Amino acid sequence: MDFHKISQPEDILKIKPFLDLYRKDFSDLTCPNFYMWRNLYPREYCIIDNTLIIREYNASDDNDFRFYLPVGQNVKGAMKLIENYCLNRHSPLIFSNITLGEAQEVASRYFYAEINYDRNWSDYVYSAEDMRSFKGKKFAGQRNHINKFKKLYGEYQYHQITENNIDSVRAFFDNFGQNKQFSSHDELTEYKLNIEFVDKLFILNGVGGYITCGEKIISVAMGEKRGNTLYVCIEKANREYQGAYQVMVQEFAKHNTDDEVCFINREEDMGKEGLRTSKLQYQPIEIKNKYWVTADTLFRKISSPVKICGERIELSELTDNDGENFMRLYIDDENNKYWGYNYKEDAPNVISANYFINFAKQMKKTREEYSVAVRADGKFAGEAVFHNFDYFGNVELGIRLLPEFQGKGFATDAVKIMTDYAKTTIGAKNIKMKCFHQNEKSIKMIKNAGFTEVSRDDKFIYFCFKQEERCSVYDK
Repeated sequence: MDFHKISQPEDILKIKPFLDLYRKDFSDLTCPNFYMWRNLYPREYCIIDNTLIIREYNASDDNDFRFYLPVGQNVKGAMKLIENYCLNRHSPLIFSNITLGEAQEVASRYFYAEINYDRNWSDYVYSAEDMRSFKGKKFAGQRNHINKFKKLYGEYQYHQITENNIDSVRAFFDNFGQNKQFSSHDELTEYKLNIEFVDKLFILNGVGGYITCGEKIISVAMGEKRGNTLYVCIEKANREYQGAYQVMVQEFAKHNTDDEVCFINREEDMGKEGLRTSKLQYQPIEIKNKYWVTADTLFRKISSPVKICGERIELSELTDNDGENFMRLYIDDENNKYWGYNYKEDAPNVISANYFINFAKQMKKTREEYSVAVRADGKFAGEAVFHNFDYFGNVELGIRLLPEFQGKGFATDAVKIMTDYAKTTIGAKNIKMKCFHQNEKSIKMIKNAGFTEVSRDDKFIYFCFKQEERCSVYDK
């Protein structure tokens, strides 16, 4: 997939028709959110088959990433692309910013999946009519603040932000920053993001308004209308004016909602106690939780150190003492002609005795494969590998032995105890093997170990253990 970083308003406007297809009213899917948080929470997109795929990652760790559910004409194909993308990087598959219903549907697709949410990132949704009127006993506090504001400061005026007055709004933010003692780096960062959005308000089709007392701007609100919801992304007020926030909330609702725009989303509280208290005081009609699903492979269920015992052999962790024999196993070209991996593609010109041991350790670290030693009578006899994990509960086995241990049934014994380990210890749904057409000895060994041929292509014969009829399709 060819991803493009979402860094300019033009990028956001290009994907906006797809964003409008989402029907879950999360603040994360608004144009202001994409723009203001583009550096702290970078997002990238690609459009394939008229389908949008969004990848969000940690600004300090590109390997810590997650996807939004694809939207468009070929969601099924996009899901497969995302799954392959994560498998190729040997990472968990994570879908974020989804509803509980979506999370349950996504989780049911995979063999092992967890559903989570963080209350700190839940959106607050309000009735627009409530915010316009503040009617009823539950809004007595808001009405009292507004009445006090009027008594103290007299009449005020609401202004819609336009090209003609936006310079005054910029001046308000400049003055706001000069006169405020920011309590944290995050608060200062958010303030700077607010200023950035002011400059792009009209390009991103945002809406905004401000309140004046006399000639002085005392509060500003900005956001976006999408569907039946007004998203309030920025609310800033001069706290010297008691009740300025309540006045701004009501007036912004009055001038930007109607019978069609009947809900207001005022975003999350980010776990800040004071902000949570404030948002709850406005009586939300819904706390909209945002869920994420993490699907993982069976690799996570392999517990180190591995030790699998059979009657004649043992499978156990590779050690530095295995270095010389493990290297001998790797560099025997004749013995490895049907192994399917040529070490020369990656190895340096000069190879130390423990190079291949360290290579196997690295493969474990990246979760690509789990390699163990095959030991016969305590001697290193070869390598057994669990690899080609997927998110559907499947695992593939591999085995190779040093020449002096071949033809004695050790490979069959090893595959049998590997299969039992895969079934009972890590709970594999399907256990697979494959070999080249020309490798007649392996074909016989694999069948003797209890595997059934399920398909062929021009290079390999594919086998699956006979525990389940579902093995009939190799790539599921």
